[in-house]
Amino acid sequence: MKVGYVQFKPIFGKNDENLSSALELLKEGVGMGGELMVLPELFNSGYVFKNRRELEDSAEEIPNGKNG
Repeated sequence: MKVGYVQFKPIFGKNDENLSSALELLKEGVGMGGELMVLPELFNSGYVFKNRRELEDSAEEIPNGKNG
């Protein structure tokens, strides 16, 4: 099995743009033969939160999740 990873610099708070960038990079990795592609945690929101409120504001619901 070929394992690949995606590493890029997400733009803080730009979830949709980061997701779009990650999808393009995933497609590229699969095109190079990747069978299992790995993304870093918080790839869609960015990493540096000023406070808990900022973190909560960027959180997304998990469909059919415990609180969803």
